[in-house]
Amino acid sequence: MGWFRSVGADSRPPAVSILSRADGEPTGSGVLMPGQHILTCAHVVNCAVGCEMLAVQHPGPVSLPIRVYGPDSTHMCQAELTAWIAPRPGDGGLGAYEWNGDLAVLRLDSALPHNIQPPRWRPMVEKQLVRAWHGGAERGSFADVEVTECNGRFGYVDALRDKLAVGRGYSGGPLWSGHERAVVGLVTAKLNTDGALRRAWGIPWQRIRDELACAGLADLTTQPDDNVRGDPFYAQLVALLDRRLPHPEDWARCGRAVAWECGLEHSGDGEPSAEEFAHLMLTHERALPTLVGALRHAAPHLADELLRTGRGTRFPRLLTPGEYDLLVRRLESLDAASTVRVPAALRAALPLAVVPEPLVSQASRGQGIGDLVGYLERLPGPRVSSFGRPGETVPVPGLVRAVEFLAAGCPPEQRDALRQWGARVVARLAIHQSALEDRLWGS
Repeated sequence: MGWFRSVGADSRPPAVSILSRADGEPTGSGVLMPGQHILTCAHVVNCAVGCEMLAVQHPGPVSLPIRVYGPDSTHMCQAELTAWIAPRPGDGGLGAYEWNGDLAVLRLDSALPHNIQPPRWRPMVEKQLVRAWHGGAERGSFADVEVTECNGRFGYVDALRDKLAVGRGYSGGPLWSGHERAVVGLVTAKLNTDGALRRAWGIPWQRIRDELACAGLADLTTQPDDNVRGDPFYAQLVALLDRRLPHPEDWARCGRAVAWECGLEHSGDGEPSAEEFAHLMLTHERALPTLVGALRHAAPHLADELLRTGRGTRFPRLLTPGEYDLLVRRLESLDAASTVRVPAALRAALPLAVVPEPLVSQASRGQGIGDLVGYLERLPGPRVSSFGRPGETVPVPGLVRAVEFLAAGCPPEQRDALRQWGARVVARLAIHQSALEDRLWGS
């Protein structure tokens, strides 16, 4: 099953509760998707806004309260409806209990911590043993079921003997395969049948993928490990990471550090192979900077080679999960007088950069800080001499420059906190502190 593990086989993907606007009670569940998106059933949204369950009309501008449950924390968010694929009971070729469509995509208004990651998806097939949870997200509300029929459009699931059955309030939630550590579909409806049969049906991943692609949302269906071995960087990373470190335990120690910061589980035995590290670099957007940090003291030359390999658009994330979360928290805690200086700091630090105005204006009001940080960390900065081969220059990251400019106008305690953050980032990147101090023009 690999040295790095996304979640335990007996665990679950991040739980999501879609709450009613009327009373705040759960109307169903959802699945976390890339880019702060939530996938659920359209009829769950209908219920949350007080419409008829299978109403096909677009409900208009919708913002719903959402609860997202991580491993050790719960997050209340608002989410705006961004895509509506209406229920289609009238499509031809359907059975008595079935309908097509019935998908909705919402986008959270704030970033989640990096230990809350979207799950993988895999196709639904017959005989899979899967688990569903009630929209209230109580851990004990799970129903263990078996996929008894699946044609790629609809998947029927039957409750296992003496187990809780899927019921009302489960709609929109994941059908989770513990064996594959992946979601294989969404719960859609319970069948009202007589006798001992306890049956429900859901939308398989195969149809979800097709429906989202037809709605122009194919980017949400890309899986992090699709065609990893065919990626041109895979062999390069394997060759780079397949080497001895100064101490026998260094690779195991680095593996544990990367797993912990990226919110992953890991094997308790041995060490990750070069292939497993390379796979992680290509499937977790912050794994490469995290490994660079873990290697900085154990093997600084290898850390520098990783940075050179990862520089550019192929590995656009600058920060480790810890660096990202810490910066967002510190920026969100700034006083109003400092926050309103965000546009001026960006213009001064990055005069040639084009930063979307909505991101800038929101951040100046203390909103959407995570989105702005995520955008800025993809930007390069002016070139300065630093680590590497003689004559080589590397960019001082644009985000770090912007933070330094913003820090210059903050009260002393906040200024010191932001500068300490910047100093740690450039130390991991092996950029000399003088490159940051070069920014102190006029501070």
